[in-house]
Amino acid sequence: MSFYNQFQDSSNFLISFSKNPSMDFCVFAKGYTKAANLLTEHLLEKISFSDYEAYPVVFLYRQALELYLKGFLYQANFISLLKELDDLEIDQKKINNHNLISLVNEFERFCKKLFQCDRELQTFIKKIKQLSLEFQQIDPGSFSYRYPITKDGKASTEKNQLINLLSFSNNMQELLVDLESLELMLFEEIDLAKESYKKKDINPP
Repeated sequence: MSFYNQFQDSSNFLISFSKNPSMDFCVFAKGYTKAANLLTEHLLEKISFSDYEAYPVVFLYRQALELYLKGFLYQANFISLLKELDDLEIDQKKINNHNLISLVNEFERFCKKLFQCDRELQTFIKKIKQLSLEFQQIDPGSFSYRYPITKDGKASTEKNQLINLLSFSNNMQELLVDLESLELMLFEEIDLAKESYKKKDINPP
């Protein structure tokens, strides 16, 4: 039996069982968020910790943010399809990368069309963009806290790059809680769009 299935007990977990995996990005984001929160809590409870113990925290939070943004794009794209907005379509070049600013800008483009009257959402997107911009400065391509060097052999971060774990985690946790709420809002919009689409199909003009 394979090394990963020597036991069959309550520690089993599944993956790839959804009918529409493009709607599962935010589920993955929750996993990375919880892992980051647990590791952060563990490190902050210690009197001190080694620098390298915090590297995974940066990666986990960044991955969670990136996955949420990609999930929002697929959700927004689905809403636009249900509403038959032909001029709204995901730019795959902008979503198949690790550039947070590119992802935020693409999501903002969708929101300006789908939720143009939602000022609160527009303000929140600006907050996401500002944090993403600052994140890009310390980890532009999601490699800095996974590898010590880039693909061309250079250092993956600036020399002696300093991050305060408490400040970093507090801000990321606050943002990710808000992103989870945004996910729920988008799913509600999907349900409303589905109902409207069904009614249109049943009662054509």
